[in-house]
Amino acid sequence: MSGGFFEYRQHCISNIIDDMEKLLLSGNFPFEIEGEIKDCISLLRKSYVYVQRIDWFLSADDGYETFLVRLKEDLAKVKRLEEI
Repeated sequence: MSGGFFEYRQHCISNIIDDMEKLLLSGNFPFEIEGEIKDCISLLRKSYVYVQRIDWFLSADDGYETFLVRLKEDLAKVKRLEEI
């Protein structure tokens, strides 16, 4: 089993998201700063999806059409998650 094109480094993005979400739970931030952190988390979630999908495409786990379909599906999941 290979480490994929990016050698699993995209999971560092996921770890950062987890850390930021834990920080938000502490409630130690002014409202404006909390909003910026939430915006950052949103961007990181999308970034993770893109890097993961590109990794799978470059590693030949996804073909051209599969890449596009799965990218769209995964981004839709992120959008639904943010609407909660």
